[in-house]
Amino acid sequence: MIDRATKRLKQAARSLQKRFTTSAVILHYHRVAELSADPFLLSVTPRSFEEHLQVVKTLGQTVSLAKLTNALQRGKLPRRAIVVTFDDGYADNLHHARPLLERHGVPATVFVATGAVESQREFWWDELERLVLEPGELPRQLQLKVNGSVQQWELGAAAVYTEDDRRRHCAWTLATKSDPSSRHRVLRELYERIYPLHDAEKWRVLDELATHSSLGRNTRPTHRPMRGDEIVELARGGLIDIGAHTNTHTPLTSLRPAEQRQEIEGSKTYLEQILSRPVTSFAYPHGLFTAETVEVLRQVGITCACTTSPGPVRRNSNLLCLPRLLVMNWSGEQLAEHLEHWFTE
Repeated sequence: MIDRATKRLKQAARSLQKRFTTSAVILHYHRVAELSADPFLLSVTPRSFEEHLQVVKTLGQTVSLAKLTNALQRGKLPRRAIVVTFDDGYADNLHHARPLLERHGVPATVFVATGAVESQREFWWDELERLVLEPGELPRQLQLKVNGSVQQWELGAAAVYTEDDRRRHCAWTLATKSDPSSRHRVLRELYERIYPLHDAEKWRVLDELATHSSLGRNTRPTHRPMRGDEIVELARGGLIDIGAHTNTHTPLTSLRPAEQRQEIEGSKTYLEQILSRPVTSFAYPHGLFTAETVEVLRQVGITCACTTSPGPVRRNSNLLCLPRLLVMNWSGEQLAEHLEHWFTE
């Protein structure tokens, strides 16, 4: 009986300790946009984002990633601190997100995959979605060579994909367990096969797919990455900081250490050249990294790096492995529930 009571007391003490332990939350966004479809769950609408900003101002204190990093370096952590971050570098970060961030006085960090800036093509996953799930025509029997292996899909009636088809399935995402058509199966399987590949092979596959599609090559204004001058404009005024996110967004775990260094240092150097100031923050593409990756970050002068692992930031958190909360297109009330959960974890 005494042992059982002692156990309950210890559990209650741990619960109270968690509740009053100083912690912070880093929010992880990608886009602020109204999209007809969002199969990768990357976008939050402007209306939802404004609700989110109202919530974070109410439930905690919004701080920059740099301020959070400085506090952690001193062994301190502001209570209920909330940091806003974006990955990839979509143009809507400037045109849709920044005006709302400025209106509410909320700082943010945008991690930019710089290869897309220079190419001005859509990000590879968006180009895949455009070629497969935008209205158009593909062969009834689609055949592609992927990483040396020939892949084949029978599209049947879905070879012709109409606007009605697109509207009917616009709510589908990769998180959906079933695929409503062979087109969706193609997107799911191609995404899984393409994402770990080196950049040149990714684009070779997509270029081959484009030759089979009636849509050809195109860049949608709604999906384009920022240009270099837009990155400079985004950073103007100091409310929004810019961090590196590699050059090609290739999972670093699929690269040798020398290749990882090229990806990291290339992205960092490009941004430093156009911004004329040091870039010291980083986000791992797909959240994937190795011990060698972390060492490369230290060597090139990165002082903090964000993962995609969920969880609150604590005083003893590793500055090069900071957790983040991936934010969906939630209502303000839903975000508030998630924040309260993480603050009491």
